[in-house]
Amino acid sequence: MSIVFPRLGAFVVWIASLPVFATNVQLGTNVSDFEQFYNRGGGSVEHIQCIFDHLGYTPEIQRMPWRRARQEVSTGKIDGFFTAIHTPEVDKYATLSSPLLLENWYWYWPAGTKAPGEARRGGLRIGAILGSHQAVWLDQQGYPIHMRINSLPQLLKLLLSGRIDAFIADRDHMKAAVEALGIDQNQYQERFLRYTPLGVYFGDEFLTARPEFLKAFNRHIIECTESGFVMSALEQAELHSWLSPLLNEWQRTPGLVAALRAQNRRHSDLAQEALVQMDQLWQEAFRQGAYEEVQSWLDRGLSDRLRALAVDADGRITEVILTDSQGFNVAISDMTSDYWQWDEAKFQRALALSAGQLNFEPVEYDESTRRFQVHVSQPVMDPDSGELLGVLIVGVDIDKAMSRPH
Repeated sequence: MSIVFPRLGAFVVWIASLPVFATNVQLGTNVSDFEQFYNRGGGSVEHIQCIFDHLGYTPEIQRMPWRRARQEVSTGKIDGFFTAIHTPEVDKYATLSSPLLLENWYWYWPAGTKAPGEARRGGLRIGAILGSHQAVWLDQQGYPIHMRINSLPQLLKLLLSGRIDAFIADRDHMKAAVEALGIDQNQYQERFLRYTPLGVYFGDEFLTARPEFLKAFNRHIIECTESGFVMSALEQAELHSWLSPLLNEWQRTPGLVAALRAQNRRHSDLAQEALVQMDQLWQEAFRQGAYEEVQSWLDRGLSDRLRALAVDADGRITEVILTDSQGFNVAISDMTSDYWQWDEAKFQRALALSAGQLNFEPVEYDESTRRFQVHVSQPVMDPDSGELLGVLIVGVDIDKAMSRPH
């Protein structure tokens, strides 16, 4: 999942702490992270600078080891550090921003050997980069780290020489290291582990003095990136191989085609003003939590069947929306904030697809659950005439879907 940003320029010189009413913000960062940003759109100095420009603050950035950065945030000597992985210990004195970027972590192990996993945890010789986010996560999860070294190329050489059994790395970083060393990809194996959000930890002392700061900072993160968190072509292909047969089967759900035909006929007789009013009534019902009246507009039996199909997907499907050809809800697994999906990209982009094709939206991050979701949409065609009947939209828990057995 790559978002392109330029290589980093010179750092702004760090200065002493200023009074709380000043517009300068002191941030620490680890130089090793900057040396390993390949095709990244978030977390760079340029990204941070853009966000602070919107806020009217000036970031004063100093390179320092992670341990020192954490210590100085905890004592109030600096205001925050980046890019940071969620760490319960740091939560005691700082708050993590929304993600600046998502790293795509994979396990790597030698070809011809068993894959790492829970069954091998105890006897597995795991390598990690000293002070890296992967090392922090492995420690949090209770994985014993056999060797801690200074760089990803060193890890790769240790793996291929048999001195370690496995390591975790961001897929983009790994690809760059493999290309730089001229290593044959057949020498190792890989398996998706997780997406990992990285953000800025701001000290609670700093945030207490500026209660609206973090909300505003989070709001400008996406504005300062060139694109959203987009799945790579390979990741989309992997998800497509599982999801496409599933959605094709769902389109054959009893009553689905009949419900779409019926609603398209009903709505063809309604004036545009009436349809807009229905959407407004739905939105108001959603805000008030009074769903009963507007839910009568849905095919409840079909909604129940789609909800059951989502449950059968073992948590990998988080939401199902079936719309008619104009984008109005026909059946849903859970209440939506809008009745009309016409202006949503997940609906619009599906209209241009042929039967069986899938549209993948950017990955979304839910801060409350710390989970990742991607909306995937597919046109629904009339099996008799080939005419567009509607769009099937599903929310996919991307971690669970990508972690499924291959």
